[in-house]
Amino acid sequence: NTITIKKCDNTGAVTLNDSNNGVAQPRVGGVVGYTSQGIIEIDTCENSGTVTVAGGTGAQCYVGGVVGRTNAGGVDDGINIKDCTNSGIVDVSAQKAGWHYAGGISSTTYGGGETNNYRIVVDGCINSGRVSVTNAHATNAVTFRAGGILGGLVQYTKVYNCTNSGIVAMENTSVKNDFLGGIVGQLENTY
Repeated sequence: NTITIKKCDNTGAVTLNDSNNGVAQPRVGGVVGYTSQGIIEIDTCENSGTVTVAGGTGAQCYVGGVVGRTNAGGVDDGINIKDCTNSGIVDVSAQKAGWHYAGGISSTTYGGGETNNYRIVVDGCINSGRVSVTNAHATNAVTFRAGGILGGLVQYTKVYNCTNSGIVAMENTSVKNDFLGGIVGQLENTY
């Protein structure tokens, strides 16, 4: 079975203020919070609302203009994000140590185990919104991955025909452990 989200627009603000440190792994997106398992198509969707996560946040935090986190871990999984746009601000202010991802289209993609196929395809997407991450923690134990299209890309993901014109910014970060990119903040292939 295929799940399809097509021609959907969000103009409202999406906000998580985790002042009590209660959310272990928030996944926050302008259109979809989290994709996981199965065949999923997100086609021609737009976000112009501000997507914000502030406060404690968990050990891992995923924030994206269109999709909070994109995960295709199973052998038969396949996720396509096609012709989607974000013009909204994506903002993460973390007060708790951990890994935090932010991207104009998706915070991160995880393509899962060994395969000869790309499980996740990001095609023809455009970001013009600002992507910003701020370390509000007392020490520099917060680690950020931020990108105009994807904050992080982990294996079996194909990105093409994508454009970013938005500012990607980090503030009060440790620098040595943080990655920032106009298209992708960090590329990682664990196999």
